[in-house]
Amino acid sequence: MPWMMADRLIENFFVTLSAYFNHYRTEYFDRLFAVSQHGDWESWITFVLNAIAEQAIDAYQCGIELVALRADYRGVFRTVQQSEMSLSTCSKSRI
Repeated sequence: MPWMMADRLIENFFVTLSAYFNHYRTEYFDRLFAVSQHGDWESWITFVLNAIAEQAIDAYQCGIELVALRADYRGVFRTVQQSEMSLSTCSKSRI
């Protein structure tokens, strides 16, 4: 994917495969070994493409959750800010 960044097809790349490879560590090494011993590139490429797909879905879902969390915090901040403005108006009117 670095070539896509170099060609400016994408600005940032947020999918990392290390978590997937760590989770499927044994399969990772088995498939890599199969490439070196038997030339089984198809299984290796399928494994890596599955890793990319799963990590992309996970990154997308994480992004959706972060956007929702940001909206929640913005709502809380507005409520607190409005409460503070109400208190400040109330205290000024008593002076």
